[in-house]
Amino acid sequence: MLNRRTHVCCLPRTLPDYMPRRFFKKLSPPAKDFHAKAGSGWLKKLATNTQLFHLNRHSVAGAVFIGLLCALIPIPGQLFIAIWLCYLLKANLPICIACACVTNPFTFAPIFIGTYKLGAFLLDVPAREIEFEASFSWLTNEFMIIWRPLILGSIVTGLFIASSAYALVQLLWRRSVVRQWNRRKRAREKQLSVGHDTGELVSTKDG
Repeated sequence: MLNRRTHVCCLPRTLPDYMPRRFFKKLSPPAKDFHAKAGSGWLKKLATNTQLFHLNRHSVAGAVFIGLLCALIPIPGQLFIAIWLCYLLKANLPICIACACVTNPFTFAPIFIGTYKLGAFLLDVPAREIEFEASFSWLTNEFMIIWRPLILGSIVTGLFIASSAYALVQLLWRRSVVRQWNRRKRAREKQLSVGHDTGELVSTKDG
């Protein structure tokens, strides 16, 4: 005769991968693969810290927040700052690096022109027509003129986008976990119901 213990033990002990985990797993290679591609030096040493490769709601959301915030702040060494913060806060390192690379040679000009115009609007100053250049001369000349609205607009944009992405990852991850647990609960109840019906049938035949 089937009983409750038999049916509960027959349930899968591990939950299948759910959407957020599957998606971010593609962006976060295992520590051994990252270690092999890291070359030598301090980045290779970071790859030995397994805490920086955990795939859970908090480590992934934190990595997204850090990476996007640093990507949208126009200062030298964005990526190194992102990695340092990731190490301090134990966020997922590969995902943080991927998010920090949102600003790259192809995207940094339109992104920072937009943040500069936002900063000029917030400071109520006229926006100049500028062209971003990755050169020391531009940094020493043009940047010194526009740095206030650029920094302000970048910080406001970075905090807004990074906070929104953090909240979205938390929300979607939690929603997926709840949905998976509800699915597992329904499967358990279905199996218990089948076991109860089978038990009644066996008792009827014995009688």
